[in-house]
Amino acid sequence: MYHYSQGITQLLACGFFFCYLTVDAQLPELISNDCNRINTPLGLNLSANITGANQYKFKIKNLELGSTDSIVKPIHTFYLDEIPTISRYNCNYEVSVSMDVGLGYGDYGTVCTPSSQAIVTKLRKLDCGKHLTELYTSVYASQTTADSWDFQIRKPGSLNLVEDIFGQTSNSFDLSMTSSSFQQFNQEYEIRVRTTQGSIIQPWGEWCSIYTPPIISKLIDEDCGRHISEDVDPFTLSLYANISTADSWDFQIRNIEDTNNVENIFDRLDNTFQLIMAEDDLFKLYNREYQIRVRTTQGGVIQPWGAWCSVFTPFPLSQPLFPDLTSVSSAGRTVHNSSTNSNLYILNNIGETITETYKLYPGPGNVNILTGVKILNQGFEQPTRWSVTKVPPKIPADKSINLDTAKANIQLFPNPYSEKLTVLLESDPLNHLKLKISNLQGKQIESIFIDKQKLDIKLDYLSPGTYHFQFYDSNNVLIETKKVIKSY
Repeated sequence: MYHYSQGITQLLACGFFFCYLTVDAQLPELISNDCNRINTPLGLNLSANITGANQYKFKIKNLELGSTDSIVKPIHTFYLDEIPTISRYNCNYEVSVSMDVGLGYGDYGTVCTPSSQAIVTKLRKLDCGKHLTELYTSVYASQTTADSWDFQIRKPGSLNLVEDIFGQTSNSFDLSMTSSSFQQFNQEYEIRVRTTQGSIIQPWGEWCSIYTPPIISKLIDEDCGRHISEDVDPFTLSLYANISTADSWDFQIRNIEDTNNVENIFDRLDNTFQLIMAEDDLFKLYNREYQIRVRTTQGGVIQPWGAWCSVFTPFPLSQPLFPDLTSVSSAGRTVHNSSTNSNLYILNNIGETITETYKLYPGPGNVNILTGVKILNQGFEQPTRWSVTKVPPKIPADKSINLDTAKANIQLFPNPYSEKLTVLLESDPLNHLKLKISNLQGKQIESIFIDKQKLDIKLDYLSPGTYHFQFYDSNNVLIETKKVIKSY
């Protein structure tokens, strides 16, 4: 007879009596490669170390689920997916084997502890490192099938500040799911993902960066490339950034002729800019091309600079004062001025300009050549006698709102003030000065004549804040600007 227990006992004939020979046999277990295998795919065969039995029974316990099940196989292998009740990703198992060699199942062998493979998820390749086109553009986890998806987000450099967005029912994610701390423009955020598969939470994938779009600001289209009219003061004219909502606005200005000289006007509380805000008088000249650019601060994050925009200040035209008789061309329309109306313009000037094309004849008695008559000696209208007076051309100079020759050395005190402000000039003005007071938005509030060396002005009615005090001479030329603070 055969008996299978802890060993195999064989009945042998020994002459006229029976004798028993007991031979101990090895109990079955998983082979050494499978016994403590980690990251075991659910479809990978796990094998018993003894072959040739009639049947094998594998008993498996899922330690995460706390569930046990078994499977009987006619061969010495099985795989976890054959047992749906306990087959899960990212689980630890206890596996033992019993076999039947024809006498029924014997004892189980040594317990082995393989673990199953985990599903590791991160943002899909297309979204890992993505520069978002919009703040709330969606990104996606690479794993498309799961019970649920968990996301975490953090800022690089603040690795301990992590926000959880758990239990999502799809693999899509966007920043609207987060708090406002993670909804800022021009930022890098890091995101990682994990899934829940068959009620088992899977490991976190690696962190992936996403980049939110910046807010790029510049001057509005109307002001970008603007040629300022002669009818307004170009230095107090307000120019506007095209972004109207921000924590603050920064402006930079430079002269096209010297782009290395840049002045900063930072921390503006609105989106307006005036040339008068620049401290350097080089940015307060007529007939100039200035370039201005803007950036904003959004949610405490400084945004990039926008494109430079040109702004052209006007040429300070003045009406010409011609002598009584002036000729302009040998072939064109001529306008003569008279002493009673000296502000006429010469129009439609075409053809050859007459320049010193005359002969000087002595005066009466040939005595005083300086009082003689100038007669044309060339040109198409030679038969007509013209009188020509040569006037040197006048080249307009730069007109600054603070010319050295126009400075009046004006002092204002106290500054800041609360009720009364004193204006003190270096000397008595030959002609009166005009003081115009405007707020930071360029709106004129007050106009006062300054006709003495020292003048006390009662300005307690002004609201607390910062004002521009602009001093004009008798020709209405702006000669100096000062910032004055009304304290209370």
